Amino acid sequence: VPEAIQQPSALITTLNFGGGVVSGAKGRVLFSEGRFTAEHDFPRDGIYLLKARAWAEQAGDEPVRMTFRLGEEVLKTVEVRAEPSDPQLFTVWAEATVGKHAFSVSYDNDYYRPDDPDPLNRDRNLWVEYFEVIGPMDESMQTQKIPDSHRRIFDLDDEPPLPAEQYWERWSQAVSKETTAKILMQFASRAYRRPATVEEVARLVGLVGLVEQAGGSFQRGVQLAVQAVLVSPKFLFLGEFDPAPDDPREVRLVNEYELASRLSYFLWSSMPDRELMHHAQAGSLRANLSAQILRMLRDSKSRSLVENFGVQWLQLRDLENSMIDTEQFPEFDDRLRVAMRTETEMFFASIIEEDRSVVDFIDGRYTFLNEILAKHYDIEGIEGEAFRRVPLDGSQRSGVLTHASVLTLTSNPTRTSPVKRGKWVLKQLMGSPPPPPPPGVDELSEDDVQNESVSLRQRLEKHRSKETCATCHARMDPLGFSLEKYDAIGRWRNKDGEHLIDDQGTLPDGREFNGSTGIKEILKSDVMQFRWCIAEKMLIFALGRGMDYYDYRAVHEITETMVDGEDRFSVLVMAVINSHPFQFRRGDGGER
Repeated sequence: VPEAIQQPSALITTLNFGGGVVSGAKGRVLFSEGRFTAEHDFPRDGIYLLKARAWAEQAGDEPVRMTFRLGEEVLKTVEVRAEPSDPQLFTVWAEATVGKHAFSVSYDNDYYRPDDPDPLNRDRNLWVEYFEVIGPMDESMQTQKIPDSHRRIFDLDDEPPLPAEQYWERWSQAVSKETTAKILMQFASRAYRRPATVEEVARLVGLVGLVEQAGGSFQRGVQLAVQAVLVSPKFLFLGEFDPAPDDPREVRLVNEYELASRLSYFLWSSMPDRELMHHAQAGSLRANLSAQILRMLRDSKSRSLVENFGVQWLQLRDLENSMIDTEQFPEFDDRLRVAMRTETEMFFASIIEEDRSVVDFIDGRYTFLNEILAKHYDIEGIEGEAFRRVPLDGSQRSGVLTHASVLTLTSNPTRTSPVKRGKWVLKQLMGSPPPPPPPGVDELSEDDVQNESVSLRQRLEKHRSKETCATCHARMDPLGFSLEKYDAIGRWRNKDGEHLIDDQGTLPDGREFNGSTGIKEILKSDVMQFRWCIAEKMLIFALGRGMDYYDYRAVHEITETMVDGEDRFSVLVMAVINSHPFQFRRGDGGER
């Protein structure tokens, strides 16, 4: 919060002062009663804001007193309690006529007891760092812009925004406790995402009063109150307070303020906006829920779903840690790494913005490329750094499974990893991750890996022949082999070294496939399992917790809704929001 409304720099004058002073590291000091004075040439008649930044060395039974004067006119007396580590800015409004006038502050209550047994109670002194004159206010405020950050605090929702000249007049005068309470009630209610209580606001108003009693400005007091709100657990944590938090049988519908926060942090990863809060206050949010969801998905802030949910679900953060061997793959650098991730993020964003079917994640026939990534894919006609939408025929590329980002993060530094790729498909697209390997099972040895006399597929089949490995690898490896025509950084190839690549396979249930196109057809034929997977993962993200056994009924209902809604992204989101776990909460028996 600005300590005073910002002014154009041409109106601000910092003044030197002298007379009876000693230079110091933190300003200049008056050891006894006296004044610091500076002469200022006021350019015209008008209202000016006079400032002095000061601190004090305390002694005796009262704080340092400092008085503002313009000429010999006493403007204001303040108590200086600030310490050298935190000097305070003191302000006063004054009406001045054109011409030179002396602006001064005086030290009014000297105290000196050199024989006091407490060395910290022997000498009371006033230190002043600088003077400043701002104005004339009445000449500039017709065209001055009030900072948006200031208006967000001080403009009241139930009053029309004030023009600049009235704004200055209002906040340069004394402000009543009632108006202070309205300002802080409005701010605290936004920060707490619910109406602030009378007691909470009263404590904040008290902080403003303490600052003003110490000689600080009203706006400095509001700044302290805002700081108190922003460090409060009520702002920092998303709390929902239950009447019986330890009783797991106590189930309740979340109130509309809680629903607004759940919606906003799910779709925007941020606090509710004014429209959501107004609906919550009016008790009309549930009645307008579908319209609000669509509004939020159309808003640019829904990009956070890509950056948070999408990045977690598709494990794109692991791309940053992919340790590709650049001697073997010299084409791989940070520019390519960034382009890979951008393609997948833009693809995800397009599904949200165009409300497309989530099945496009499996086999969407378009993508987003710039020149770097287009050359990587051997696609011609794309130039420049800018990404653009590019149609695909599906023969080599379609859906996230063939994005270079996914193919790279599921590779080893020097080679592909059918096991990692198969596991990724099972976990991220089918929602049925394999169990961890049993203890004592060795990984494929590097000697076997480096044996180029046989193909990688033959080496892995030898490894899979072990009884302890066969069950899981029978599920993972065929899925991974279907992607073997993409190398460790996602480029298309037909040979691995001297060996022709065999990307055909058979699943444990006997279904056969041919390469990435074949496995995508199988995934689409198992689309109910994919619906279940994405519904479960999105519900976990929306709730901010893992699944309990009773949540799976909601997952089933979400998938059924997706079928009826042609798998559109908005249908998935609405089904998650309308689900019982999202709309209700229960006591947790002290377990959480």
